Amino acid sequence: MIFDREDIAVLNRVMVRKGIETAAVSHNPGLTDAQRMMISGELARDISRCQLMIAVGMNDFSDIERQLESFEEDMSAMPPTLYTAYMGTMSADDSDDEGQYIWLLAMMISNVGLIRRGLGFVDALAAAEPVLSQTEVLSIKSLRTTLDDVCRRSEATEGDLFDSGQYADALARECSLLLRVNSGKDVDSGEISDLLDDIGRLDPEEFERVFGPDLGADAMALADEIAEPRGRHMAILCARCILNSLLS
Repeated sequence: MIFDREDIAVLNRVMVRKGIETAAVSHNPGLTDAQRMMISGELARDISRCQLMIAVGMNDFSDIERQLESFEEDMSAMPPTLYTAYMGTMSADDSDDEGQYIWLLAMMISNVGLIRRGLGFVDALAAAEPVLSQTEVLSIKSLRTTLDDVCRRSEATEGDLFDSGQYADALARECSLLLRVNSGKDVDSGEISDLLDDIGRLDPEEFERVFGPDLGADAMALADEIAEPRGRHMAILCARCILNSLLS
């Protein structure tokens, strides 16, 4: 969840490189003892964060408390001048990986609230208790039916699903996943991860422009609520991923 295979490959490369850098720092005569200690500490924290983000990317939440605590700290404790000098030692490829790592770290930090919110649903899901009200279930079923109809008409007209149709398809899949999770059925974490990636990649504004009149104000409001990246419905899907990990 949150990270894809390419992200995990970057994190693995960064982790290996920072391990090599840790050994080099200890023998660098151009650093003071204080600088050496600061850089070594930062590298150790980066390596730990890479390990934890790789675990999240593989839907492994078995060490979830440490995962969350690690990402509630500041992104970097290294002074800007020292960090600039550190970046200056990298090759172009390593610099690109480091920039991607910083971006992934920021993404992980921004999703800590979602994961914590998801934890609040885990006990209910573990006990096979519903996490959606009956009114919500009926509304989500109705929205899914409308979205399925929109997708069929889009395919019939265009011969394929463009971004707006793909977004409608992703929302319909999310409705189905929410209903399955709510009913206590098994849902594969990879399926949830793929869905989150699709919804994050596609354009909701184009979807609303093309299909908003067909859905109507109430259905559009529910669609926006369901697709909210850190909203309640996403937290429920996140909770299912956490539960899958804890049960494996």
